[in-house]
Amino acid sequence: MSGTRAMFSYLAGTSAYDLIGNQWIPVATPSLPDVLEFRLSGDFAFPSTATDILALRYASDGWQYESVLASRCSSCEPIVEATSSVAVVGQPLASEVQIFDRVDDAWALSQTLLGSAGDFFGYRVSIDGNRLAVCASDELNGLGPDLVGMVHVFEKLGQVWAETGAFPAPYSCGSPCSGMVIRAGRISVIGACHISSFELVNDAWTQIGPATSYFDAAQSVAIWGDTLVIGQGGAEYMGQLSAGRVEFFRSVPTGWELESTILPLGALHGVGSYVGAGDGWALVGNAANQAQFFARVGTACVTDEQCPTGHCVDGFCCDSACASNCMACDAAGSEGVCTLVTGVPHGNRPACEAPSCSGDTLDQGASCNGLVPECTLLPPVSCAPFVCSEGACRSPCTTKDDCVVQHVCANGACIPDSTSCATETILVHADGSTDDCTPYRCGSTGACVTHCASTEECAPGTVCTADGACLPTDTIEGSGSSCAAERTAPRSTDGTFWLGALASLTALRRLSARCLQAPGSRRPARRSRSASLRSSSADR
Repeated sequence: MSGTRAMFSYLAGTSAYDLIGNQWIPVATPSLPDVLEFRLSGDFAFPSTATDILALRYASDGWQYESVLASRCSSCEPIVEATSSVAVVGQPLASEVQIFDRVDDAWALSQTLLGSAGDFFGYRVSIDGNRLAVCASDELNGLGPDLVGMVHVFEKLGQVWAETGAFPAPYSCGSPCSGMVIRAGRISVIGACHISSFELVNDAWTQIGPATSYFDAAQSVAIWGDTLVIGQGGAEYMGQLSAGRVEFFRSVPTGWELESTILPLGALHGVGSYVGAGDGWALVGNAANQAQFFARVGTACVTDEQCPTGHCVDGFCCDSACASNCMACDAAGSEGVCTLVTGVPHGNRPACEAPSCSGDTLDQGASCNGLVPECTLLPPVSCAPFVCSEGACRSPCTTKDDCVVQHVCANGACIPDSTSCATETILVHADGSTDDCTPYRCGSTGACVTHCASTEECAPGTVCTADGACLPTDTIEGSGSSCAAERTAPRSTDGTFWLGALASLTALRRLSARCLQAPGSRRPARRSRSASLRSSSADR
């Protein structure tokens, strides 16, 4: 496994996958003979068969066969490590290490490093840039207690690899070099039950911190970034294949620290017989010729089975089930760690109580406050001078409808409404808007009159009726009951005077119930009876 590419072999053949999004998608591979193991590096893959180490190259349509990198015997168990431009093959039975360079789109043998007969030089190799570490697993065997293997360090000087240092491989439960990795100037040697790390101090390779223990003998080792993966499946004990396990370690200043463990599920055995690591993922093989992909905590995932913890939460491999309303595994900067959050619950968790309105008071409902794992009720707040509508204060306002009574909206703010009269009938508000008071006048208090006591409180062209309403003058004059119909009693020159006077008096009484009694207005004077009599006598 390398970066976003993976390949593994099983009884039925070889499979390869590419990581697209957060899904592993099968890609084409050439037909290969029985493959014992793989080593991937970028666009190159190096499968080992019973007779050869092959070189494959990744193309747009999948993996393609390129060449035979090196030959091997059936019992040589060669070890292959590579970068994008250098491939290293350890041949421990021959006590040699072959180095191949990428030249003109082909691999060419450039140098062979030799050990001593029987020292198993090349038992493990690891390369990082221009530094190469080679373990001779039996070089010190028999030279003293707990002395078995030796690690030789080479640097590329110009075009040649030259040895620049060496140190004894720590004896660990019977095996000094079950695995070996180089990263960032540190060489870590994995024994049968310990991990020992060395750094160059004053031109000497010196162990840093105590050895880190792990569960069982390493069968396969992989590294990606600051993560070391040790597969411990495939070993036999008293004729029985162990169930195995995979342990993940995180780099710390003094070496490595256990981070998480994958244990076998059900009846699976040999879990960890092969491991690969890249781009936050691990590929784990087992004795049933199966391979599973596991994402590191914080890596995007789809199912629980992809995560070492068994928890794919909020789209990330999470360190726990993280089910509480106000906890999440997708908090920015803390992906993969169950973290308290603020605001609304993440993902598919139940929502907190929604806000609602009680008059102009906002009941804020509940929310996540970042302090406790469950929703917390928030205190009610007054929206005034804004109104509360649909579970929110209408702030900022856009119209005066967003403001409480006696307030208007000005530049998004609700302000007290101060009014004045622009004309006899036009009222101006504080926000510059206007109201037409017609049929009433704009009153002396800076407000529209809503009930008249006299015509002076009515708009021009209207009169005040007895019930306090301003009505158009022409409406009243055009009716038989208008004030304009009020006149003096008709004068008579014959004996019908008294009948006319009686009819006029009745009409006046009816009009008085409907007509305006405007201050200063005068009705035609009603003549007295004696005056009428005198006038009648004179006429005769």
